[in-house]
Amino acid sequence: MLNTLQFIDNVILLGDPEWKESYLKERFLEVVKTKDLQVSCGLISKPFVVECLQTISLTQFMISLSHATGKGHVEAVRLLLQIDFPITVYTRGLWVSRAASTGHVQIIRELLRNNAVIGNDMRGTALGAAAACGCLKAIKLLDNGEISQDLRGSAVMNAAEGGHIKIIRVLLRNGTIVTDNRDMAKKLAARKGHHQAVKELSKL
Repeated sequence: MLNTLQFIDNVILLGDPEWKESYLKERFLEVVKTKDLQVSCGLISKPFVVECLQTISLTQFMISLSHATGKGHVEAVRLLLQIDFPITVYTRGLWVSRAASTGHVQIIRELLRNNAVIGNDMRGTALGAAAACGCLKAIKLLDNGEISQDLRGSAVMNAAEGGHIKIIRVLLRNGTIVTDNRDMAKKLAARKGHHQAVKELSKL
C-alpha cells in the first residue's frame, strides 16, 4: 500500500491534473496531520504545492491550519497562509492561542507575520496559554505591555501553578495585576509546592 509521499510522487509522475486535484481535496487533512507535507516540499516545488492547495475549500483550509498549528508543522502553516482565504482577527487569535498552548513559537511568529492583528484580548488569552505550558519565548513574543489586568493576572496564576518563575517575573515586569489575582497566584504556587514562586509573588 502506498504511503502519502509515494502517492503524491506517483500522481506527479502521471501528470494527471484531475488526480492531483482530487487527491489534494480528499486527502489533504491526512497529509497535514503527519509531517509528510514538510518532507514533500523538499521533493517537489513549493509553487506546485501552493497551486494544489488552492483547490481546497475554506472548511478544509480552516481545519488544516488548526491541525498544523497544534502539531507545530511550520512549513505546512507557511504554505497554508499563502492561500487567499479571509482570516478573521478572532480566528487568527484562536490559532495563536493553540500554538502558544503547545509552545510552538515559530508558528506564533508565522501567524503574526506582517503585523497581523489578533487584538489584545486574544493576545492575553494566548499569553495565559503560554504561561501554563511554561514557554518563556512565547511570553516574550506575545506580551506587548497592553494586556488587561485580568488577563495578565490569569497568566500569572497559570505560571504560578506551574512554578514558572522567569515567566512570573516577565509578566509582572511588563504590567500590573490586581491584588486578588496576586494572592490567588500565591495560593496556587504554595499548593503545588513552588515556594520560590511564592517568594517572587510576594515582592512589591
